[in-house]
Amino acid sequence: MNRSITGLYQQQDEEHVNSLMNWLRTELFSIWNCQSSQLDKDVSRIIKIHYNAELMDKLYHVAYQNYIKKIEESNHCHAYYQIGYYHQHGLGLDESDINKALHYYEEAIKQHHHLACYDMAMLYESEENGSSHHDKTLAIHKMDEKQLIDIKVRLLIDAVVNGQHYDARKLLKTKCHNHPYWKSTLLEIRSEIEAAIDKPTASSHTSEFYNYLGVIECFLYTNSIDDDGSDEEEINDEDRFATDKINFIDKTSSYAYACFQKAATLGDSQGHFNYAYRRMLSSQPLTDSLSNSIKESYFSPVGSLLASAIKGHPLGWFSMQLALNLQRQNSFDSNSKLQAILIKAADAGGFSDVLKELAYTYLEPRCGWQYNHELARQYLEQALTANSSSLYPVDTRHNYYLGYLYHKGISTGIDKIQAAHYYAAVLQKPNKCSMTMVLLAKLIEKETLQRSALLDSVRLYQSACLQLEPLASAYACYRLARISYQGLIGQEIGFDESKATLYYQMALKLLQAVSPCSLGYYIKGNIYCYASIQSDRINNEKAPADCYLAASEYYNSSLDHRYYAIKAKLKYEEIRLNQRQEIVENLVYLNDEVHHLWQNKPKDIMWSSYRIALRYQCDDFMSKIYDYSYRKYRQKLQESDDMNAHFQLGYYNHYGLGCLKKDPVTAMNHYYKAISLGHTLAYHGLALLIGCEEEGDDPSHFCQMYPSSKQCAEYRLEFLLQSAYMGNINSLHYIERQARDKAIWEKLVDNFIKIREKNYRHGKGKKLHQDELTKLRVELGILLMVREAIFDQPNSLSINEIIGHLNKAAKLQDPAAYYYLGYLKLKLDNKFFKGSNKKISAQNYFLKAAKSNFIAAKLQLVQLLLAGNKLSMEDRQIRQLLIDGSRYGDPYSTLTIALGRIDGRYDIEPNSDKAFSTLERAMAEDHDCIINKILPHQVIGNIYQYDSHCTNKYIKARHWYSLHVLNDINDCQGRILLGHLIEKKKIPTASVLDAIKLYQSAIYINDQHVGVAHYRLGKIYSNRHHSKFYDLDRAKAHFRMAYRQFQYNLLVSSQNACRDCYILAKMYRRGYSMNVNSRKAVLFYQKTIDLYKTDNDTTMLRYRNKAVKVLQQLM
Repeated sequence: MNRSITGLYQQQDEEHVNSLMNWLRTELFSIWNCQSSQLDKDVSRIIKIHYNAELMDKLYHVAYQNYIKKIEESNHCHAYYQIGYYHQHGLGLDESDINKALHYYEEAIKQHHHLACYDMAMLYESEENGSSHHDKTLAIHKMDEKQLIDIKVRLLIDAVVNGQHYDARKLLKTKCHNHPYWKSTLLEIRSEIEAAIDKPTASSHTSEFYNYLGVIECFLYTNSIDDDGSDEEEINDEDRFATDKINFIDKTSSYAYACFQKAATLGDSQGHFNYAYRRMLSSQPLTDSLSNSIKESYFSPVGSLLASAIKGHPLGWFSMQLALNLQRQNSFDSNSKLQAILIKAADAGGFSDVLKELAYTYLEPRCGWQYNHELARQYLEQALTANSSSLYPVDTRHNYYLGYLYHKGISTGIDKIQAAHYYAAVLQKPNKCSMTMVLLAKLIEKETLQRSALLDSVRLYQSACLQLEPLASAYACYRLARISYQGLIGQEIGFDESKATLYYQMALKLLQAVSPCSLGYYIKGNIYCYASIQSDRINNEKAPADCYLAASEYYNSSLDHRYYAIKAKLKYEEIRLNQRQEIVENLVYLNDEVHHLWQNKPKDIMWSSYRIALRYQCDDFMSKIYDYSYRKYRQKLQESDDMNAHFQLGYYNHYGLGCLKKDPVTAMNHYYKAISLGHTLAYHGLALLIGCEEEGDDPSHFCQMYPSSKQCAEYRLEFLLQSAYMGNINSLHYIERQARDKAIWEKLVDNFIKIREKNYRHGKGKKLHQDELTKLRVELGILLMVREAIFDQPNSLSINEIIGHLNKAAKLQDPAAYYYLGYLKLKLDNKFFKGSNKKISAQNYFLKAAKSNFIAAKLQLVQLLLAGNKLSMEDRQIRQLLIDGSRYGDPYSTLTIALGRIDGRYDIEPNSDKAFSTLERAMAEDHDCIINKILPHQVIGNIYQYDSHCTNKYIKARHWYSLHVLNDINDCQGRILLGHLIEKKKIPTASVLDAIKLYQSAIYINDQHVGVAHYRLGKIYSNRHHSKFYDLDRAKAHFRMAYRQFQYNLLVSSQNACRDCYILAKMYRRGYSMNVNSRKAVLFYQKTIDLYKTDNDTTMLRYRNKAVKVLQQLM
């Protein structure tokens, strides 16, 4: 499952966690003067205070209208159920109406909706227990107990058959175990079904009958096992989720599996689903990858779930996502596939857990996931008014995110009242989320929300301490320690300064059971700073800094991790060892300024800079580039049959980029055409168009589907090996990852090695052509690289064998052999090479391959060039190398040409108009996201701002600056550049307030650019046009701090010396915080010119040119 900030404890330590929580409860109740029941009442009271019934009614009303529309448009099964649920409970309506609820439930049951079956059964259960609804409907008073049990058993079985309803399974199991008549009813139903199946006349319900038989068999088989005298203890609801995780053991007979398989072969989606679900509970692997049986692989869990989803089962897509997620692959392809599956799951069912899981994918910037806070908020609001799938115990991991978005002002303004409402709204539901409780408590503690007192936050912290989530409990203990230490609550209820140490100790002990995360490290760092616990680790002055630094590294994780990473970064900068005294003084001054201007804290400023960057980035920037490029490629094909245009169009159709939807057939045609024209890298794309039913691949996204993983892997490996032979390193590493993660690929690689060794021996005897023999040698070298994992664990014997194969192929002038010898020289230590291999450089090997027009070698030479290596080639040859690479669609080559058209490198003719069209073409062809590793986001923004002549250059510049702020917690320069763009009014409707906050956040980051931030703040505070912020004393203070920072920079580094000297010259010339000194100004302008060293640093070149211009004016 996805790792959010809740539920982060180690799975293998669950028994330890349970014992730890039991210890905590005992300890806490010994010092609290309250009972558990009283605590629950207080929590319910607090939730009611902050719950906004009017707002929820509006949300339910909107949801009601949307579900009615779905019913009218598509007779949507889940919509019927939700409308029935709303009528039953009066949600968003004037009053509840059981008659209407039953009507809609019955319509949903006709379409086999498992939740409707269960809720209908619960209506009968409540009637039986005396909770009647004014005798409006069920009229169970006319039924005897046996009739009532018969109805409930059938409804509960329906709930399990149609969707493996967790609570229905649990209730049926308990009742059948404890009440003989329930079990006898189950046996009667089984007899009826068996009789119906045995009838000679065929029935359209036969597949359903087999499903019922399978489910009933599961219950009877389970009870037969449990009746051995080892009865299970009753599990209270509070411990239900954790206990189920521990005891998730499959108890399904082979007869039940056979029934589900029979139903599936008759075309029933429930058969596929039930078979897969029961297999997922078992200890067997999710995919039987080593099975040689096509029939067995067809009934693999993921393949069966795919079949159920395609046939329309409302839980098919969601369950498939859960199964694939358990494999924990984290790649672009797997992540984008999971998000696409969740989108389909939301359309198919619309259950709250599906919607929350989907929303989470838009909140975590994982490779392959689209990042969209607004869309996440919409899904979370829908989830709040929807019901869970009940496929497994209620999962509360993502419950707090909706309140969190309002709390932190993401995709909306900061609204702490509404945040408290949404926290309270999810706490009203069963299985309360402990982290939500802590966040609401902290909101009350810090903001003193209307109608709440500090004692309310204490009660929520206390309740969170007692839950089964160690991270939330640790955070709650930490907050209670802070409250106790500050003496804010009376000692009569167990909160005085002497108890603070105990709470700190409890928090640290709980954190031992938590997986690494930003909040965990942040809490530890704070405890090490504040607590007075006698511990060597705590007395170590480096411990807090280490914790804060570790926490800050989670900045590029999910939204909640990011916030605590920012707080940790600020803490780290405050206590960083060997900090210069003037920096400490600067930060103290800035803290006072921030408090004076906005009554805020540093963390609020840092978080504001993140929100500002979110606001100024362009969500559709790359989509527009893809759309433009698509039109250009189409136009290119009308002019000539261009191999790169075919390859790029194949890729665009393959992945659905820009305005295109995924079209595997069109993609395949373009790939084949590209290969026929000489674009060998298209083999890789063809390999990934082969799908596998067993692995849950959607047939609509693949050209050819194979039922088993083994078959799919064989065909993929053939294409990928051909691609690797042509020099596609991506294919080599793809095979390497698959062989490392999947047993079937590891076995296939071994088989391929044996086949090629055999073919080589026979080929020599039959005197095969030289080209075929050398190809076999190179392929053997590639496969051995994969099998021996030489890039992860290099060993001399394996490397010598690989080099031996490549050397023999190289003697026969195979360019692929030269290429891979060069690649090995790049990646491995020179100690592994002997003789001539030791003397020849990687560049020389690539040059040998390039002479044979081996395109991959040319692309590697371009990469060496961009990495700063000097090639033994003339500029004319380098230009031709770049042209060849660009024609091939290589983003490195196209990017280098674009930069040459800006700064004239390699004697490329400068042309700013062509430069930016070439740069954007490189972005469109950058399928592996390599450009940002060469050009940081802020550099691209800088190029747009100062070198482009397009009308929307400032919009594009602000987008790249914003991306840099969003992706790098240590970024100071991006904040300054974005702030400068705003300050100079280059962004319409932008406020100078945003610029001030960006500059202030840059100062808190505290790197070599901090002087510029001080300088810009001095300029704003000394500008009378900014009357709201005009303050000469404040301006002078910032100018003084800027001056000290620039002087320090010049002493320790020459990296930004041109910029620092130029700004110092301006300060002397204008008299910023000092007397005007023209002589020193001229001196620093001249230094700016003298210190400029490289033609490729366009930013420093601008300062140099500006200095030249000023000196000419002064002379």
